[in-house]
Amino acid sequence: MKPLSYKKILEKKDFLPFYIYDYETIKGQILKLKKYLPPNVKVYYSVKANPNIAILRIMKNFGLGAEIVSWGEFAAVKKAGFKPDEIIFSGSTKSGREISSAINVGLGLISIESGAELKRLEKIADNFGKKPSVLLRLDMEKCSRKDKISNRQNLLGFGVSLNEVEEILAKLLRQSASFGVKGVHIYETNRLFNSNFLINRVGDIFSIICGFEKKFGLDFEIIDIGGGFGANVDRELDIRNFGKRLSRLIQSFNFKRKKIIL
Repeated sequence: MKPLSYKKILEKKDFLPFYIYDYETIKGQILKLKKYLPPNVKVYYSVKANPNIAILRIMKNFGLGAEIVSWGEFAAVKKAGFKPDEIIFSGSTKSGREISSAINVGLGLISIESGAELKRLEKIADNFGKKPSVLLRLDMEKCSRKDKISNRQNLLGFGVSLNEVEEILAKLLRQSASFGVKGVHIYETNRLFNSNFLINRVGDIFSIICGFEKKFGLDFEIIDIGGGFGANVDRELDIRNFGKRLSRLIQSFNFKRKKIIL
């Protein structure tokens, strides 16, 4: 079947529902991110936003990773050409079968939401005889900037509490686990237009991670700071300002050797 031109599509608009995606707009936004973000920041596309195969192929072609929350999304990113090590498996509803599949195909990272989910993963990993790479996900959505870092003991929503993370890390130091904790994944607020506020939140994240590293003698390879960027037809977050301040923040914490995922 011959593809329809824009003109033909518009002629049928009264009875043919359709979406039009502008490649140049998508390309422009990706290149803007790449231009202003520090070199150790890797951008991952959140597939739940739009799993259209053509969109995913654009993301792949521009060197982005993919973040999935279901095995149906894995099928889409696989079809779009993403390799397993370019994929993060996140989300709070991962089934045992999905975790098994993720370990079996060797997904790059699995983000763990709770101590209970970690135990399931450990049991499945033992059965496969494989050692998956794990991110521990913290939920900071309910935390205010006014809160002191040391008082953030009861984080709400999805993710692992600070107390749980400390218990998990202490356990890892006592025994050889069947998984490797590569870093921390932060559940963050969405649709922010204030880049200064978002950077302050990232600063809080970095402070917490420094505390973990110092207490347990660790050096995390990866910090997934989530997203949070707001964008609509009228305005969007100032990525230039965000990138400059993130670069200074990475330098001040001496995190240039770490992989920062956005």
